[in-house]
Amino acid sequence: MSRARLFVTLALGVLVLGVALVPPVEPALERTFARDGETALQAARRLASGIDAVIELRLDDEGISSSPPASEAAWLRRISVDLTGRIPSAWEVVAFLESDAPDKRERKVEELLGSEAWARYRAWQLTAAYIGRRPSGGGGGREAPLLLQAWLEGRLAEGARYDDIVREIITAEGFVDDNGAVAFYLRHPTPPDVTGAVSRLFLGTPIQCAQCHDHPYADWSREQFFGMTAFFIRTSNYTKRIDPPPMPKDPKKNGMNNGGMMGKKKAPPPPKRAEEVAADRVRRIKERMRENARYGLRDDRNTEIRIPQAGETDRAMFVRGARAAARPDVIPPQFLFAPIAKKAAPEEQGTTTREAPKASRKSDPSRRIEFADHLAAEGRDRFAKATVNRIWKEMFGRGIVDPVDDLDLGDNTHPELLDLLAADFIASDYDLRHIQRSIALSRTYRRSSKRTEGNEDDETMFSRFYMRPMPPEALIGSILIATGAIDEHLEAGREKRGRHAALNVGQIYDLSQRFTYAFDDDEMGEALDFEASIPQALMFLNGSLVNDGVERGIAELVAMDMAGLRNDSERVQHLYLRTLSRPPSRKEMARASALLKSAGRAEYARQAAFEDLFWALLNSSEFFFNH
Repeated sequence: MSRARLFVTLALGVLVLGVALVPPVEPALERTFARDGETALQAARRLASGIDAVIELRLDDEGISSSPPASEAAWLRRISVDLTGRIPSAWEVVAFLESDAPDKRERKVEELLGSEAWARYRAWQLTAAYIGRRPSGGGGGREAPLLLQAWLEGRLAEGARYDDIVREIITAEGFVDDNGAVAFYLRHPTPPDVTGAVSRLFLGTPIQCAQCHDHPYADWSREQFFGMTAFFIRTSNYTKRIDPPPMPKDPKKNGMNNGGMMGKKKAPPPPKRAEEVAADRVRRIKERMRENARYGLRDDRNTEIRIPQAGETDRAMFVRGARAAARPDVIPPQFLFAPIAKKAAPEEQGTTTREAPKASRKSDPSRRIEFADHLAAEGRDRFAKATVNRIWKEMFGRGIVDPVDDLDLGDNTHPELLDLLAADFIASDYDLRHIQRSIALSRTYRRSSKRTEGNEDDETMFSRFYMRPMPPEALIGSILIATGAIDEHLEAGREKRGRHAALNVGQIYDLSQRFTYAFDDDEMGEALDFEASIPQALMFLNGSLVNDGVERGIAELVAMDMAGLRNDSERVQHLYLRTLSRPPSRKEMARASALLKSAGRAEYARQAAFEDLFWALLNSSEFFFNH
């Protein structure tokens, strides 16, 4: 069967199921870029050429050959997973393969970057990096990450600069139900915790090792750690308990009458779009918090910090009181990459007459504002390198500097490339889309993941695309797409009824928790590192998400039989397209045909054979890995 005919029959199947095909998104390429009036596409092409030049020069120097380009289907699956956290639908694969447009890759990248799915997945990835995937026992519990994710998604969808997003997190104020950025501090409840997180995430420096002693390998001292902590020492979390409203005396007002429900049953409301369901979930979380307890931040202008001595408790490093700043052993705020302030001589330390801070207002976040200013000035280059290095790892499975949280001691394989990406990130006004767009259009990203003679042992030079397990959010999104549990577009501007209703952000978060434990992701490990495990395999083999999805998917296939999938060959091709994002090979088609032939003519036996094939494809390493 020709690919053109397959596309027609699949499209007919979509129309019979009542789901309208989404028209292609016109690429937003006319937006001017910050460098010499370039368009976004021109800037991305230029940076992509620079990426390839650096990588290929290094490969030549090392005598390493590069793998050939990946197939169109493999590239489409790869870019969909990396940018939107899900595999493409069968319809998207066929449409992309059938297109003869010379710029179809550029248009696909722009379509994905402009989608709601990009903002949602990018927000999930940032939330995982900022506060981890596992629920926290701190303020807000399991719901604070949802509020942070929703806040990030909104800012990203608005096109906010990344440096502005980080500034808003660092200087966040108020309650988490009003400002989702506050969740960052709820997850890192003490000033040393905040210091370790911001240094690692935004400066690529794991300075938390210097909290108890000078860093054993890097040139970071204990005094520098506490100098950084002084920026956050005045900030603390607090909980505002709210008394529940009294129960109404009239049982009718409570909807009860003699133990039974009052009133007639109402017809179920019509299904909502995915974004409406997600917004409702966030709204309900906020309302529930405001009824029971509110979690927020406050700043104490009279708190300072000193280095605790041997035998002292952690509380000994907090110094409070109106004249705390006048103590000679107090550590002043000191940005890690700013010139080091001159230390007072021992004989002068007892004569310090520093003026105590003025009590001008209750809340005084000025030190955090000062830190954000330092980050934008002295820390600008470091911040840019830490950010682009993390994005590079998300898209290649390995950072230019690896591990990504340690730019000083990590293995930096391409320092020129890191400098190039960081400089372009700054020039683009900290545009995350620009960096991902440029990487996606490079020859380096387009390479096959297959090893070739001459690069069999390469794990660091990017001579090929490195296979890696999908992160939990992408794996969940891909399973839901493959099994038909949600609309084939996660941003779903359309409706699907009944069992195909879109899952909301809270349900996906709940599923991600199950997957996180199966992935055995240590909260101290990098949020982008995952390895296959026995619990994970058991969840796939026996879990309800996959097994129920298989039955649902086969039921949909039966419905599509009425729309033109008239033989087993077409049905098998469709299963491969919706799971592995490619047509089956001749050998795979032959094996599937043999399986169906052995099932006989009985309808139940044939459906069981299709379910077995579908289940095997979902449990294959090809489905599980990004490659």
